[in-house]
This record gives sequence, C-alpha cells and structure tokens, in this order.
Amino acid sequence: MKTLKQLTMGVCFGLASSVVNAQTVTTFSEAYNSYTQAIKEGNGEQAVTFANQALSLASETILADADNHYALQYNLANALRLNKQLSEAENAYQLLTNYSSTTFGALHLKTFLARLESYDLLRSSAKAPFTTSTFERAEKFYKAILNDLEDVPATPLHDAALIYYSALSPITRYGSTPLTFSRTDTLVEKARGLANESWGPDDVRTIHLNFLQGKLHFARGDYEQASGYLESVAERVNDALLYTHPWALKAHAMLVEAYSRMGEEDKATQHC
Repeated sequence: MKTLKQLTMGVCFGLASSVVNAQTVTTFSEAYNSYTQAIKEGNGEQAVTFANQALSLASETILADADNHYALQYNLANALRLNKQLSEAENAYQLLTNYSSTTFGALHLKTFLARLESYDLLRSSAKAPFTTSTFERAEKFYKAILNDLEDVPATPLHDAALIYYSALSPITRYGSTPLTFSRTDTLVEKARGLANESWGPDDVRTIHLNFLQGKLHFARGDYEQASGYLESVAERVNDALLYTHPWALKAHAMLVEAYSRMGEEDKATQHC
C-alpha cells in the first residue's frame, strides 16, 4: 500500500508535462483556488496537478488539522477519478479511508463517506468486459458497508441520519442490494426514523427514503405496503410542486400498477 506522499509523488511524475503547462502557483491558496476552478470546469488533468500542489504547499498548521488533511486527500482522490486515473483514485480513496478510520474512528461519518466513494468508483466502473469480477468486488465491498450500519451510534443524530442515508442511497441509484429484502427493509426503516427526527418528513432525503422503502415492497409484490410509502412520496412532491421529479413520476407509475393489481381501479386512475 502506497503512502499519501508516495502516491502524490507518483502522480506528479506522471503528469510532469501538465505541471509545466499549468499556471505556476506558489502558495497554498493559489493551488487550492486553481484546483476548485479546474473541478468546476471539469478539467481532470489540471485538477490532479493543483490537488497535488495544494498538498505540497499546505503548511504544517493546515495539515495538523485533521479535517483539513482529510479534505485535501479527498480532493486528490476526486481529481484522480475525474481524470479517469481509476486505479490511482481507488488507492487514494483507500488511503483516505485508512486515515479517517485511524483519526476519527471506523464508524465516523467521514469514514463511511470515504468507503462509499470507493464503492461508487468500483460499481460505476463495472462495465464490460470487466463486469463480473469488478461487480462482485463492488457488491462485496458494499455489503460490508451495510453490515456496519447496525453498529453506528445514534448520536450525534445528524451524523447517524446522514450515514444511513448516504449508505442506502446507492440502492436507488443502481437498483440492487447485496442484502436480503428483510435486512434491507429493516435498515431503510431505521434510516427513515433517523431522517424524520433529524430533517423532518418534508426533507428531500426523507422523501427519498420513503420512495426507496416503497420501491422495495413494490418489487416484492407487497403492493398494499408499497402504496402507503409511495402515496407519501406523491403527496409531498406534489405539495412542493415537483410534479416532474423522477421520484414523483415513478411513484405515480408504481401506484397505478399497485392499485390495479389490488383491484382498486378508482385509486389507480387518480395517479394516471
């Protein structure tokens, strides 16, 4: 396993030509601002260059702050991913996870977010001809994350809610879960409770979790349970005038089918 310094030196050497062509920066602030601009413009090559320079130019005082150190490592990993240096990005996210676990704790929000970045990188790169091996590795990685949710402390509430929400959101994005329906449903139920308590029922994250729970029950054929969650989604997005939001459209479509299968055509018609 490379250290952060070794990774940084390796990437700098590999991008020597881009360093020459990039604007010369001499201070941490210049490097950080240039990195931010490169990310905004989608320029991965320059983002890597300036993320490395920001790390090199950061003072001992800056790096002594654990949050700052974490953020700068996070920036480098994201820049590598943007530049499609996927192997280096995976290594950088792993270094970030190790640093966070050692510094903040294995069950800290920052550690979960770093692990989820690693999973998203693996999962999104699981494309032919490498689909099978990469997909299986990604799902094994994700399963470990979900299994650790049960050990997350309930306080601070906001952190617990955000950990659960962030960890379960990929199920909606990728349409699958490595756990059984029962275990996934239990985790989503816990996440909904935390979200309601932390952010309230009308927050978009709480609505998202209602949608996810409804979708899980719909996929299982439990249309009565599914309709309850999906009605909540439809009602709240309609109240917020988000009629064309993807969750709203999908919720209405699933409600039409759910009520039709239950023989409640009048209710189905209301969602057409």
